[in-house]
Amino acid sequence: MNSDVFRVTVSGKFVHLTSQQRRDLVAGSDVALMSFSRPGTFTCDPTGTVFTFRCAVPADEAGDAPDSQEESVRALALAALAAHGYQVEVRRTTVVDMREIKIPRR
Repeated sequence: MNSDVFRVTVSGKFVHLTSQQRRDLVAGSDVALMSFSRPGTFTCDPTGTVFTFRCAVPADEAGDAPDSQEESVRALALAALAAHGYQVEVRRTTVVDMREIKIPRR
């Protein structure tokens, strides 16, 4: 994955899901398929109550002011989450700037 990206993890709880939406989410929640992608991916518990949403936001969409980049990225990630059409209650959001991650070379 490109290192010029922010990885965002949003944890929360689904609100007002229909039975069909809950079944679809549980059926589609495969830990092996979760990834940080632009549209984002969901994983949820077996009851379809709580979720983790992962998405990637390109660094060039974060704006130029370093002080406001994290808030801008958080807003873009929450917009990606909202685009999936589920009502949610967000409990926690974590933003990681992958440009800051140092990987030792061997």
